[in-house]
Amino acid sequence: MSTAADTQQNLIGGEGLAPRSGSHFDVPAASGLSSWPRSDGADLEGALASLRSGLGLWGGMDRSARLGILNAAWAAFTGGPDPDGALASRFGLSQAECRETLLGAEAQPALNPDVLSSRFEGSSEPAEGTVVFIRLHWSELFKDLFVCVAAELLAGRCVLLVSDPRVPGLAQGLADLLLGAGLAPDALALLHDDGETVLRAAFVSPWVGGFVLSGFEHQELPDKRASGDGFGEGIVERASTAWSYRLLAPCTLCVGVDEDPRLAARRVASELFSRLPSLSGQLPGMSSIVHVPPRLFSAFTTELLLALEPPEGESVSDEPPCPWVDGALATYLEQTLTDGIDGGATLIHEERRPSFSGDPTSGTIQRLVFTNVESEMRLLEHVRPAPVVLLRRQNCDPASIPSTA
Repeated sequence: MSTAADTQQNLIGGEGLAPRSGSHFDVPAASGLSSWPRSDGADLEGALASLRSGLGLWGGMDRSARLGILNAAWAAFTGGPDPDGALASRFGLSQAECRETLLGAEAQPALNPDVLSSRFEGSSEPAEGTVVFIRLHWSELFKDLFVCVAAELLAGRCVLLVSDPRVPGLAQGLADLLLGAGLAPDALALLHDDGETVLRAAFVSPWVGGFVLSGFEHQELPDKRASGDGFGEGIVERASTAWSYRLLAPCTLCVGVDEDPRLAARRVASELFSRLPSLSGQLPGMSSIVHVPPRLFSAFTTELLLALEPPEGESVSDEPPCPWVDGALATYLEQTLTDGIDGGATLIHEERRPSFSGDPTSGTIQRLVFTNVESEMRLLEHVRPAPVVLLRRQNCDPASIPSTA
């Protein structure tokens, strides 16, 4: 195992290193705050130098040998995806919930090489023996992150992995698993950054052959990289950069005209708000708009409110606060509440919990349900996946509604 798991450092050449900037950023944890390195361009150069030195060894390895190392890491992960409980604490989940959430429902004992396909398409795919920059939004969780990194490694490329600052332990845990399974130390580097300093520096580096990113807003590669061809060791040719960006956005659910309102309400509540499949709605593809046939609308609304009530004898406060609700999401939810009320929608359900600090006077919204939502309302312009449900009276064919996830 690397020292990064204990010291919360960057990981370059298999060794934990402090950031060149000397600064850090804090992340909420169950026991308080944890400190993570704030990387900069100098850290990027060090990471790329390490990866360039490993390109020949890793890229020249037989593909079956590379797959064997990835399978060993996968087996270690499925055996215990959160051995010290750090991620469970960060998400506010039990160990059992964390395992199911991180792994998903289809955790096989061995990787199917057919699913390890690069996210790049056709001619845009980086050449074998190049470095790929990967930074995924935390809501992709561990399985998607593992598959994404493993696909590039299997293709013979080295990976520069940058963690999501909300849950940097996800990327850190993956790096430790891969190195513990025998991955060449110079085939993977891990940097932490709570902004875009590393990403912007990578944009202008001639040594990054491709970018794999995900998030709620499009990231576009600048038209021109930095002037000059020198980069430490002579002149290099600038090749075109491959680019893959997954835009995370909500989709839409439909209630069928012949559905039982009670069963439909339970299905919607489970898909939108249950802790495991959606972490209260922050995962990609979270459905925020529900189309309900007019003749079922009243009955469905009643059943949905019943489905959202806490079990008898329990209250919302019986469950621990969810530390993964960050400040940006809290602000977004407050604005959504204001927009909905000002726009004339009817708020029929609001749940608040204390903030992570435990201060009961500074609670954050956990979920909202609006009804009587009309097409001209600003609420429908909100595209970020969040624990919000907008009910509309409308018949629809589920197959006719495009998913934006």
